[in-house]
Order: sequence, then structure tokens, then C-alpha cells
Amino acid sequence: MRDGELVAVSFGIISTPKDAAPAARLEMLFDQLNDLIKEHQPDTAAVEKLFFQSNVKTALAVGQARGVIMLCLQKAGI
Repeated sequence: MRDGELVAVSFGIISTPKDAAPAARLEMLFDQLNDLIKEHQPDTAAVEKLFFQSNVKTALAVGQARGVIMLCLQKAGI
């Protein structure tokens, strides 16, 4: 980035097996995000707010993942 210009350095998804236990999936998310942070060494990050969804089960799972992401960023000092 120069002169405030944003440049995409990477893109993709973090995917976990649907049949894995919820806690194991959150751990995989944490580990994979940590790997990305170590590789790219960002100094800032943004996490979208969770908007209430009609499917409460989905909203809870997304909220848990969002919490893991926020923890990961906090531990990395971002």
C-alpha cells in the first residue's frame, strides 16, 4: 500500500469439515487464521458485525466463529 492505496495480497476461504465437532472446527479456524496472520503480517483488520438472522442456530455458530476471529486478532496485537 502506498499513498493510502489498498492492494489485495491474497484471498480465499477457511473451510472446516462439516462432520467435525464444533469445538474442533473453531480450533481449525483459529489455527488457519493464525497461519495467515504469520504469513501476511497485517497491521489492521476488520470484522463485520453479526446481524441477527432468523435462524438462531446459524447466528450462534457465526457468533462463535466471530469470537474466535476477534481472539486471534487480539492475540496477534492487531
